[in-house]
Amino acid sequence: MKSEFRSIVSVTAAILFWSSSFIATKIVGTVFSPLLLCLVRFALASALFLLLRVCGFHPVRPQKRDAYYIALTAVSGITVYYALENIGVQMTTAGNASLISAAYPAITAFVGILFYRERANRTILSGIAIALVGIVVLNDWSTLSLSKGGGGNFLLLADGFLWAYYNYTMQKISDRMDPLSISYWQTLLGTVLFVPLVWLEKPVWNPVTIEAWLAVGYLSVCCTVAALFLYNVGIRRIPASLAASLMNLTPVFGILLSAWILHEAVTLRQIIGGAIILFGVWISTQKATE
Repeated sequence: MKSEFRSIVSVTAAILFWSSSFIATKIVGTVFSPLLLCLVRFALASALFLLLRVCGFHPVRPQKRDAYYIALTAVSGITVYYALENIGVQMTTAGNASLISAAYPAITAFVGILFYRERANRTILSGIAIALVGIVVLNDWSTLSLSKGGGGNFLLLADGFLWAYYNYTMQKISDRMDPLSISYWQTLLGTVLFVPLVWLEKPVWNPVTIEAWLAVGYLSVCCTVAALFLYNVGIRRIPASLAASLMNLTPVFGILLSAWILHEAVTLRQIIGGAIILFGVWISTQKATE
């Protein structure tokens, strides 16, 4: 169906933006402390949403039951999620971050089966299994040890459970509110909740270079506003397990972008692993695009 295909394209575009966010976060991490970066990033994103409102965008005011789920998704999918991500990325490498996030589909499928009684079909489960093989091939497991940024790796792994919760909670409101309105309220609430979190760390604000401001702007506009909107659009028409399966593309995008932007070498193992992951994602999406 065309609607399912458009949803897959929309979610994939969001994942492309999020894959590049690890690189941008690493660049800006030399200027802002992790939680302060969260606040600056989402404050700029909120300002953009408010500008859209001034230009004529009228967000739908959520009903009581929808407000409850928006609050839950704002806390889990924005405030806590990005706080852990920024701290984790500063404790490990951008490459590790993109590779670890490739475990999110399996975590989401596990959470769905265990807590939401979801019966993932064989096609999606087969695709996830194949993609996991690709992840095993792709990873240099020696760099994921506790002695080499393991604390950050585990924080990023915990984010996988938050992302799973976000996916299934979003299913409860995605049919009742338009994606832009959902993104608007999530971003504003998530930004407000970052304010008290900043006081939990000793904020660091070094001299800001033009490169750093451009990276912050990219994080705010592309990786926050655009990506969140695209993902919320896509998840309305496809199962949470399929949306999560597409997250397997994160390490593929991450490695390609690292090679292009940071000029990192691409190894044969990465090529083989990336090809297996792409095949797994293709298998996962077959039923939705028939």
